[in-house]
Amino acid sequence: MVKVYLDGSFHTKEEVLDFLADYAVNVSIATKKEGIYSSFIAREEQGSTGLLDGFAIPHAKNEEIKQAEILFVKLTKPVKWETIDNQPVQFIIALFIPEKEAGTTHLKMLSQIARLLMSETFRNELKHLSSQGEIERYLTEKIVQE
Repeated sequence: MVKVYLDGSFHTKEEVLDFLADYAVNVSIATKKEGIYSSFIAREEQGSTGLLDGFAIPHAKNEEIKQAEILFVKLTKPVKWETIDNQPVQFIIALFIPEKEAGTTHLKMLSQIARLLMSETFRNELKHLSSQGEIERYLTEKIVQE
């Protein structure tokens, strides 16, 4: 349910979204990159998914997505992203949702992640974890508890 990618190096939000779409296909979350990228862009056009304290939660709903999945990405340097506190984003929690689960899984996952990100303790702990395994365990534990 949770995958982790550390040390991503990108210059723009669009590069991050392109990477997310590409990654989804490479790890068999989705079948076609273009549709996933378009879904991310369409969602950003509705309103930015940038939150605060360096976090963003981009999400794609698309028929190309085979199963619901979360991908956490830690960037080596923050990128410009429209956020509540006008700060750049360094931590991405991307949601991949099959179109048929748009009203159920999507809303549940999004609300869980958003609630968790309201906690300064959660954000700080997540920021300071350094290994892929630690981050996977932490996110899986927190999301399952919700």
